[in-house]
Amino acid sequence: MNEISPKIIEEFLKNNDLILKSTHPKICLPILKRILNKLTQGERFDPIKIEDNIIINGHHRYVCLSILNLEVETIKWTRSPSVTTIPWNEVEIVTLDWDTLEDIERHNKISSEHEMSQ
Repeated sequence: MNEISPKIIEEFLKNNDLILKSTHPKICLPILKRILNKLTQGERFDPIKIEDNIIINGHHRYVCLSILNLEVETIKWTRSPSVTTIPWNEVEIVTLDWDTLEDIERHNKISSEHEMSQ
C-alpha cells in the first residue's frame, strides 16, 4: 500500500462523509502508510478513543480503517475542554515522518510479537 499519496488521502477526506470528527489539523503520510500496510496484512489495532463522535486518540487509524472500509471500533473517552474540531477536508497531509526510527522499530517489534502469538 506504499502507492498511497497525499493527493489520494486529500481526495478521500474531501469526498467521504466520515462520521467521527478530527481534532488534529495535520496527519502524517508515513504513519498512514505503515498502518495501512499492517491492516492489509490482517493486523488489528486498539479501539479509537472518542467522546461525542470526536476523536481523542486514533486519527491515523481511523483514516486507514475508513479507506479500507473496515469496522471502526471505538471506546468512550474524555476530551479536554479546549479541544476543537477541524473539518476533514482542512486536515493537512504531512510527508515528514513524525515517528523516530526507535518508535518504528518498537512498533515493528510489537507487530512481530503479535504475529508470533497467533
